[in-house]
Amino acid sequence: MGGPDDLLSAATPAEAAAGAIAGLCEHVIMFPFDTVRTRMQEFPERHATMRHTFVSMWRTERHTHFYRGCVPVATAAMPAHAAYFSLYESAKRWFGREESSVTHALSACVATTAHDAVSVPFDVVKQRMQADGKHSFASSVACARAVFRASGIRAFFASLPTTVVMNVPHVTVQWVVYERMKQWLALNGDEQLTVDFVTAGFVAGACAASASQPLDVVKTQLQLGKAASMVDAIRFVHSTAGARGFYTGLLPRVCYVAPSSAIVMTSYEALKSVFGVSTKSAAAPGSSM
Repeated sequence: MGGPDDLLSAATPAEAAAGAIAGLCEHVIMFPFDTVRTRMQEFPERHATMRHTFVSMWRTERHTHFYRGCVPVATAAMPAHAAYFSLYESAKRWFGREESSVTHALSACVATTAHDAVSVPFDVVKQRMQADGKHSFASSVACARAVFRASGIRAFFASLPTTVVMNVPHVTVQWVVYERMKQWLALNGDEQLTVDFVTAGFVAGACAASASQPLDVVKTQLQLGKAASMVDAIRFVHSTAGARGFYTGLLPRVCYVAPSSAIVMTSYEALKSVFGVSTKSAAAPGSSM
């Protein structure tokens, strides 16, 4: 194990490029589900179920509203996912013992911190746009300017600590489950587009979404400006919806995260192969931490 400079130098352009393209594909394809989830968390008293939220938006708003806020996400997706995947892979090499679940967990922490530093300001604009059913903002730029005028630069980073706290367990669960399933299914570089790869990504995403749902609700309240701190957000959710409030939007979130994970992981593995990067799992099936 070397120093931090060795960690950064171990990242390869091919892994970064594969991650950037895979991340963009994932976000564009799955964005409408994320919009429905945000509406449910923003207005739980009006949107009790995923179906009700979807039907309500479909009947009362422009259909393009399902993609409101997509521009900042697409803008952030490529650099954020380039950092995310390349640093995950380089961290595995830096920590050594690439087959270990401990290494997978530590590498996930490094990767998600880099990802969130890039994506959080864009995510704030995205969620304000998604919650804007009255079309108050003409564009993502107009939304960003309004947020800045109202709350300053701090508003763009208010949810960063919560996002990192939420994403560390989320991404850790996702990568550990995914890597273990790859080992269990003995997936290798010739099978990027098989059902097994899709299954591994889907199960990993579903597990991660379920584990981190309460913190995702708290993060959403912070990004929508309903609370000034994580503690305030927790109190707000509990006072307005009780303990059940922390699981508001769980179904649409699983419906978003699980297939998103399947898409991004399968795309990433396929693109690594296209770019000539080895996709073989580092351990045999059944190996342990």
